[in-house]
Amino acid sequence: MALGEIKGVITEAKFDHEDKQLVYVLEILTADRHEVEVTVNVANGKFLSVEGDDYGKAGIEYR
Repeated sequence: MALGEIKGVITEAKFDHEDKQLVYVLEILTADRHEVEVTVNVANGKFLSVEGDDYGKAGIEYR
């Protein structure tokens, strides 16, 4: 899932509803010490959003 795409440690995780679907909201501290918030669809594991001031600088590719 998210850690397969973004190398780091999950510092917080919660379930939420977004646009009538269940999602995981994960806060990840990357190996480069960047904080990234990732929203993942529970049903299919796809990333819905990646947020963080420097996530591009952290070597994270999000499509």
